[in-house]
Amino acid sequence: MDLSQIPLAPPPPGVMSNFINPPNLMAAVIAGTVIIQTLVLPFLLTRIFVNVVSRTFRTEDLLCYTAWAAMVVQASLVVYVSSTGAARHAWNVSLVQIGPINRYYNYILCMWTISGYFGRTFIFLQFKRIFTTAKKGRVYWVIVLSIVANTLLYAAFLFSYIFSCWPREKIWNPMVPGRCLSTNKLQLATGILNIISDVECLLVPLWAIWQLQMKMKHKLQVFAVFSVGTVAIAIACAGLYMRIVTGHSSDFTWPLTQLAMVCMAELGSIIIVGCAPYLPRLLRWKQLRSQASYSAGRGYSDKSSKKQASSSPSKYEPSRQTSEVRVAAGEEEGRNEPLRVHPYYADGRTGERRGHEGLGDEGL
Repeated sequence: MDLSQIPLAPPPPGVMSNFINPPNLMAAVIAGTVIIQTLVLPFLLTRIFVNVVSRTFRTEDLLCYTAWAAMVVQASLVVYVSSTGAARHAWNVSLVQIGPINRYYNYILCMWTISGYFGRTFIFLQFKRIFTTAKKGRVYWVIVLSIVANTLLYAAFLFSYIFSCWPREKIWNPMVPGRCLSTNKLQLATGILNIISDVECLLVPLWAIWQLQMKMKHKLQVFAVFSVGTVAIAIACAGLYMRIVTGHSSDFTWPLTQLAMVCMAELGSIIIVGCAPYLPRLLRWKQLRSQASYSAGRGYSDKSSKKQASSSPSKYEPSRQTSEVRVAAGEEEGRNEPLRVHPYYADGRTGERRGHEGLGDEGL
């Protein structure tokens, strides 16, 4: 029996199996991968730039770059396995091809779990540094418990994916004697956890910001930075839907490829959410550079004006236009300082600022 000529699933009525050049999602996989990586890269480079300029490198930075590296590996595996036939309809995939496809999808699930864990952990660590003070309040303990819960659950998921079959060879060779877990139930549980984690990543900063003693206008500005988390929630919901579709479809290779792309987008959205607070900090740095250049140029102009005034004091008079430019540039007393939001909470608690810690140092 030639297994290379036996389809993984029977074709629909009136359709013949095509193992040579069948319709596939390869073009969509490549385009989606390029788009997702292109969207993530500017946010990641912004974080790298801020780390270099501020000469700071924290634990959450290491976890962020690790999450991105795992995401790149996951994306590379998705592209590779799609090129081997996984991006086809099940009736265009032979029984010979399904073994390697199952093997690489197991690798993809493991890398996706690693990236997702590091991504959500660095976001919570970032929240802990931004929104908590030396006094450990409710926000602190909610964040710590979230980190612990995510660590335990993602460790359990990674263990389940690695040992989804025992012996592991049974994952890609069903003829080997052994036992396997129900991957459909595991995927469903993972999808639900992702939604819960993403909702928590959105609600925790909103809750913490609401307790700050600051004008509503400033609160809304800070809300806008963290509201990018709604995109991650939407993608996580789409991922849960695709998991349900994949688990109930006989033509599972087609929706499985679509699910892999959704998972890739989910990882990208997590990294974007974690790096988004660094954009205002980059803009603040550019603003300070512009102010420094303006001040340097103004100093040279003032020296020239003083020389002209000493030669003809009766004719020298500061122009009203110059004063207006200085005011517009923010040179009034206290206006040349970057926006800093100290962690003063509504209940009167204050927190010590430790070096670069605090909401203001995230550029908000």
